Amino acid sequence: MNCTECVDVAVHVLLGQESAETTARWHEHRKQCSACGAEAARLAELLKRVRAYDAPPTRASFRSELRERLTGLGYDDLLRDARPLDRAAARWAWVRHRVRTSVGVKSLLAAAAVIVVAAVAWNVRDERSTLPGELVGLAPMEPDPRPTPDANASPSPSTPVEPLPAPSVPPRADVAFGSADEVQDKLLNEPAVEATPPLPPDVLSRLELATERANRFATARHLLRTRLRGETDAAGLTPAAEAAMRDATRWLLDQQFEDGSFDPARFEGQPEARTGVTALALLAMQRGGVRGVPAGLLAQRITRGMDWLRSTRDGAGTLGAVKGADAVTLFNHAAATMAFAERYVLTGGADEALLSDAVLRLDDLNRLRQGRDATDGDVVAARFAALALEAARSAGVPTVLNLDRVVAQARAEFEGSIDTSLIASGALPIPQMQAAVTAGAIDPYYTAAPVLRATTLPAPTVMQVLERPELREPSLLFCATIDLHARGGAGWTTFESKLESTLIGTQQNNGSFRAEYAFDAVGRAGGVLYETALGILTLGVPVRVAK
Repeated sequence: MNCTECVDVAVHVLLGQESAETTARWHEHRKQCSACGAEAARLAELLKRVRAYDAPPTRASFRSELRERLTGLGYDDLLRDARPLDRAAARWAWVRHRVRTSVGVKSLLAAAAVIVVAAVAWNVRDERSTLPGELVGLAPMEPDPRPTPDANASPSPSTPVEPLPAPSVPPRADVAFGSADEVQDKLLNEPAVEATPPLPPDVLSRLELATERANRFATARHLLRTRLRGETDAAGLTPAAEAAMRDATRWLLDQQFEDGSFDPARFEGQPEARTGVTALALLAMQRGGVRGVPAGLLAQRITRGMDWLRSTRDGAGTLGAVKGADAVTLFNHAAATMAFAERYVLTGGADEALLSDAVLRLDDLNRLRQGRDATDGDVVAARFAALALEAARSAGVPTVLNLDRVVAQARAEFEGSIDTSLIASGALPIPQMQAAVTAGAIDPYYTAAPVLRATTLPAPTVMQVLERPELREPSLLFCATIDLHARGGAGWTTFESKLESTLIGTQQNNGSFRAEYAFDAVGRAGGVLYETALGILTLGVPVRVAK
């Protein structure tokens, strides 16, 4: 069972309406996937609140009047299929359906608040104890202190019937189906009827977040899949760039081990960067549109490499952990997360549980880096971490993290060190140049849309990455290419011609890229394999993030 299936059946499992086999598979998945486990706990808590809701009484005719009103609003199928034993499942199915398909978020939330709470008023007491025993720990239930009457016992005149408690919430006069100018039901405003209060604000905020994510991710995944496959701009590469990418890709294929990995120690690198280098090589090979390289061969080698990446995961969830080398560990895990995120998009949801955990672990590793003394390689490792978080956000990876906020924090870390008063002159110190170029690349890499901010450098300043050897680090050159390509115009045209002459000029006869770039700990650990993979990714920006 994957995360999507887990979400679809969660409510039915919590209500005890799924088969034993499905329930067992659901429990097994939520225990292995931290994101689904957290969502299961939240949903169980929400169901507990719904069942424990002490609704004010309504008159006997209210239910039939409400059903008549809903029939006229287009909910005929829901009402027809809602058998007495399936009322809770029907109302949650309706909420899920509206969360997935609604365009007007505010209208949906207003309708959900009224309809769901009104439905609770009909049958709340006969569903309060239906959670399966194993889920009681997820959502502890409060017992109803009032005694349950015996349906078979005859009424005794000597035993008075305990009256229902008075409503704890005053009646509202502003609850109606439709706006005041459109539809008003006078029956709902009569003194004999007391409307129920809306759902708690935290429940509504979760519905709003789920709706926004469903609408955004449905579109983003399609567009991202199209870009990663190179389907948006078949003529995006110049002949020289395409030939260079083809030769470099063939060289990478020749260096792959039978187990699917790449060993940087064979080419002036260090063995501890094996996971990160393998992930970058797989990213470079992922796009199968390079002429002269069989797509079937690429697919086979990528599958083998992804299998090896899975094997590097330790008990803490880190992909490629290296004891005593924090920067390289962060680079390894971030590059592997990027590879899994792109694979997730291209295959329609592969490794969802692993990827969800990898994103959580990536956030942890990034926070650990921020809480310790800086080491050589942290700048480049943080760059890959930010790009990996952006990859997960653009792919719509299910996680308990608010990835919009996490990505914004990662970008703000780079922007916070920039002296904006120096931007116009282009006289920024090297660390600030690196930070500004990185910040400009985070959003456009997968969204293919430029985001101009106060820290955005002029195009001529970004071009210094090509002109100054001390700035010509492979991952920084990659970021500069993303930034200027997203902006387009004359700046990109000038940069692209210089990029090809500079980068292709460093290609060896065997197809690898090898130049006298400024390397830090990550670059030194990656060696020629690191530089070659990033060279392919950099030349491929016009098709990988085509507009």
